[in-house]
Amino acid sequence: MPSPQVRPLDEQILRTAGLFQALAAFPIAFFLGSCAWFALFDTYSQGYFYYFFADSMTALMAAGIIFVVIVQRKVVATKLLTLQFEAGKTVLATGLWVWLMLDSALGRWSRERVPRATMASILLVLFFYPVLGYAIVQWKVGDEEDRSVVSEERAERGESEQTPLLSG
Repeated sequence: MPSPQVRPLDEQILRTAGLFQALAAFPIAFFLGSCAWFALFDTYSQGYFYYFFADSMTALMAAGIIFVVIVQRKVVATKLLTLQFEAGKTVLATGLWVWLMLDSALGRWSRERVPRATMASILLVLFFYPVLGYAIVQWKVGDEEDRSVVSEERAERGESEQTPLLSG
């Protein structure tokens, strides 16, 4: 029986959070993509180009989150690369949220506005911002650990900050 792959807890937490982010983004991408598809063929009504464009762009943002999660799971990530992935997903999710809020506030009124805005805000606050904060903390801790390892190696070799780089 093959042994399971052992990952550090922080990497496993980020992988699990990425899975939840993708699971939250998939129905959004599917729903908005199908709305864009229907708006594409319903061009005889006034204003449907805007709905086609808006639904297409927001579906692409949600699909971008899914794409980043898939790439992040396949890549051997450093702490800086993980931070960049998390920042990209958070920027896409925030852009999606801002577009939804502006469209809800300035668009036609419907009964679904308040529940959509509430759900989008909860998903953004629960699934994206804490993971980005955790990645920032892990990156800072990893950066400090790297500095301490380098300074210990220099101390073992008898080097200091004042040692000239070119000797000779």
